[in-house]
Amino acid sequence: MSVLSRLTFMTIFILFVFSQQVMANVSAQVDRKTAYEGESITLSVRAENLAGMNKPDFSPLTRDFELSGTSQSSSISIINGRSTASQKWSVRLHPLKTGKIQIPALQVGQLQTSPIDIEIKPIPVQTGAPKEGQPLFITMTVDSDAEHFYVQQHIPLVVKLYYKHEIRQGRINDPQPDSASLEKLGDDTNYESQYNGQNYKVFERRYSLLVEKSGQLTIPAVSFQGYMQKPQSYGGQQGYDPFSSFMLRSPLVNQGQPVSVRSEPLKLEIESHPPEFDGNQWLPAEELKLEDSWTSNPPTFRVGEPVSRTITMMAKGLVASQIQPLELPKISSFRRYAEPAETETRTDGQTVYGVSRRTFTYIPAYAGEQRIPELDIKWWNVVAGKQEVARLPAWEIRVEENPAAQQVTPAAKPATPDPAITDATQAEDLHDKSAAMSGSTQADGSIDIQAIFDEYRYWLAAFVLLVIVLYFIRPNKRSKTPASTGEAQPAPEVPAADTASSKELLDRLHQACDRNDINETAKALLELARLTWPDTPPMSIGALANNVTEGKEALLEMDRCLYSGQTDSWDGNKICQLFGTGFGYSKKTDAKAPVLKPLYPQ
Repeated sequence: MSVLSRLTFMTIFILFVFSQQVMANVSAQVDRKTAYEGESITLSVRAENLAGMNKPDFSPLTRDFELSGTSQSSSISIINGRSTASQKWSVRLHPLKTGKIQIPALQVGQLQTSPIDIEIKPIPVQTGAPKEGQPLFITMTVDSDAEHFYVQQHIPLVVKLYYKHEIRQGRINDPQPDSASLEKLGDDTNYESQYNGQNYKVFERRYSLLVEKSGQLTIPAVSFQGYMQKPQSYGGQQGYDPFSSFMLRSPLVNQGQPVSVRSEPLKLEIESHPPEFDGNQWLPAEELKLEDSWTSNPPTFRVGEPVSRTITMMAKGLVASQIQPLELPKISSFRRYAEPAETETRTDGQTVYGVSRRTFTYIPAYAGEQRIPELDIKWWNVVAGKQEVARLPAWEIRVEENPAAQQVTPAAKPATPDPAITDATQAEDLHDKSAAMSGSTQADGSIDIQAIFDEYRYWLAAFVLLVIVLYFIRPNKRSKTPASTGEAQPAPEVPAADTASSKELLDRLHQACDRNDINETAKALLELARLTWPDTPPMSIGALANNVTEGKEALLEMDRCLYSGQTDSWDGNKICQLFGTGFGYSKKTDAKAPVLKPLYPQ
């Protein structure tokens, strides 16, 4: 082998080793971040493309945890010709104390994992606690440090099944509270725990409870029915994993003895809006944060040049439908327009998080020192039981000159911004926006059309092409609708299950309205809304009002009656007239209305 060949081979080998090191990474995660005293937590460390036979150093964990049940696995995957080798180490942690504990960064070869914060809570006092040594029982508790609960607050509800012996088959019946909606959070988990000094295996399921009415709420007892293996019949299956068949209905050779247990019912006192809250929107949350994209990346301002600003609100304990789009007061020294808000609801298996994100574009009108006022959002801290304010500080900025842009003299501006005018009420003129963004003027102050065309000719061509494409693919409604006969068209096809469900819900809605039963009417409206908007269903009557164009005031009035508890003067006929046929059709019948027999003829 020549010297050149050897050098080539060594270069390729060094590049290969270097690329493998660049792609190597390690991470750590736990199966849950909140647990009670005596419960175990599983820590998993994963390494990808890690050279050598390195293993995690678990010794830093012994300060706060007792370790047991370690395991290791490895795998290799090839995707698009690229191979990834991964290793996973799992260890079961038994906390030695309560409170907030940090799992420290663990060393794996030359790399480190990130630390993880967890919380270990004392075992809550249970009403109707099981007898000592009882092999099977079930509990239902509220997993919250809050002392008061409010309407529209998401209350975390947790159900735990404790068992000593092997569960062969069984089912947990979910609680069914009245005047409240219940949503399951994340996946079910299982782990080991201690209760009254006894060792148990635990099956845990979590829910989010949303209450729409003030007063006392009773959550019926939750129950479990199934089959439990007797201790003496374990035989050679001591290592059997109970959750490999848990919650299955398939018959087994030896099902064990039948068992049935029930928890204690749970009673909660739900309070209405506190009188000391004076915010524009009721936001009962455990935590609320505002983030400003300018904080990490402050922009440079020049006259006539657009600058984007993204503001994000994240509320722990709220869903996205409960958060209204952010609105900012108008500033006379800037042209500004807002994009539609982007919302999403997340869950970590413990609670829900509502996220609302909106982008604003600022175009300075003149040079000099400018001030963008602070943003305050008032919300109610359900844990502390008081009103708090999330705030983005004001910005003191300097707008630079831009000779190419037409400027407005500072003398023409008002002294202070008008807070009564918001992004929801202002509509930016497209001609002004184009002139400001182009920044092209002639010496006499007239607009240089040629300069604008030269700068934006590609955008204009794309816009014209888009208009042509939309023209040819648009629905041809005239060809589908008779021009002179006025003959109605057939209704669009609806799946049979949805149609039957809609008819049933409309029947319930009419009956509830006839009885002036506001709670049953609210439940029927929300269930009907889930069929109408399955991707982002409104979780409250107030949120439903934002989804409709007609009948919004009637829904808001109904929402106020629910919160205040003053339902005697409420009239269900108005709701029935507005939404008696659902949310998708108009009350009037014309030539364009679907030919369907009315569900409830007058």
